[in-house]
Amino acid sequence: MYNFSIIIPLYNESIRLPNLILKLSEYLKNFEYNYELILVDDGSEDNTLEIIKSFQQTNKKIKVVSGPHIGQFHSIIKGIENANNEYSIILEGDLSADPKYLSQMIEYLPDYDLVTGSRYLNNSKVLHKSVSRDLLSKIFIILFFSLFKSKLSDPQFSFKIYKNKFFLEIAKNLLSRSDGMKSTEMMLYHEAYGYKIKEIPIDYSFVESDRNLPKGKIFYTLKTATLGLLDVWKSCKKKYKNDNFKKKVTRFNFL
Repeated sequence: MYNFSIIIPLYNESIRLPNLILKLSEYLKNFEYNYELILVDDGSEDNTLEIIKSFQQTNKKIKVVSGPHIGQFHSIIKGIENANNEYSIILEGDLSADPKYLSQMIEYLPDYDLVTGSRYLNNSKVLHKSVSRDLLSKIFIILFFSLFKSKLSDPQFSFKIYKNKFFLEIAKNLLSRSDGMKSTEMMLYHEAYGYKIKEIPIDYSFVESDRNLPKGKIFYTLKTATLGLLDVWKSCKKKYKNDNFKKKVTRFNFL
């Protein structure tokens, strides 16, 4: 029987939180595994923290973790550092990927070290995504495959099941300065260490929110993402020159 820590990073999610908790609670009624629910507040400027603390009063399985605003992946790291179980399930605060896929993902755990949803496999669907976000995602994927000879189809998506032992071992050595690129770096190092990764197709439903980009920020975001990806590439190259690291790595031919 598996034991899971379900981790949800949150930032200014007060409007969506009631629906998130309602939908997740309905799913968890039939969840056949032991679990704890870790809600990580990433320094929200609204009343997100107060709301999740109120939910904690009525559900003893909820653990609340909070800190200054640094970024989504930093929140995921904090959540897993506070996890008590062997595996962590990562969900996004808007539930852009439906928890219904978890049963399928869990079936792969005996044979894989990391199971992740993918928006870019043949049977995947991306719904309601803005033109600007869709364009940025496509450019990112093109840049990714121009820099890395990887078998991954979607290195950036957060909907995953991590084995905590491997995650924490890698997390303490991440070199990227960009929080947004650490998810990609984490995936690449799982691949490099020879950990088995399974991607499954999912329907990704983009939720309209303040994450949508105004026209004035599209090029700025593209520049930031490009520099961040190059930073990951340089970090991987730098790290691979370390002889101690080479001894651990079984596969690093994506550079």
